[in-house]
Amino acid sequence: MSKLIFILLLLFTSLSAFDINQASADDFMEVKGVGVKTAERIIEYRNSGNLNSIDDLINVKGIGKKKLANIKEYFDGESSDSEEDSVIDLTKYD
Repeated sequence: MSKLIFILLLLFTSLSAFDINQASADDFMEVKGVGVKTAERIIEYRNSGNLNSIDDLINVKGIGKKKLANIKEYFDGESSDSEEDSVIDLTKYD
């Protein structure tokens, strides 16, 4: 029984993560702290061709370290519980 629960939980987790390149404004607004304006800015940034990785969203007006961590957790399905996951390398951005 516990194996079945584990499999269902794993399946649900994998299905809940969206592809950032296909996500709609509504998908982005599911993330805590992302409203209509930020969602629109994300899509505009993505459509400009500048989105090579999820970390590039730090360049979108209104997205800071904390919001980017929330977005990464939601879209990648990554937990921000570990220190490594919650650290965002901002040295590559000018």
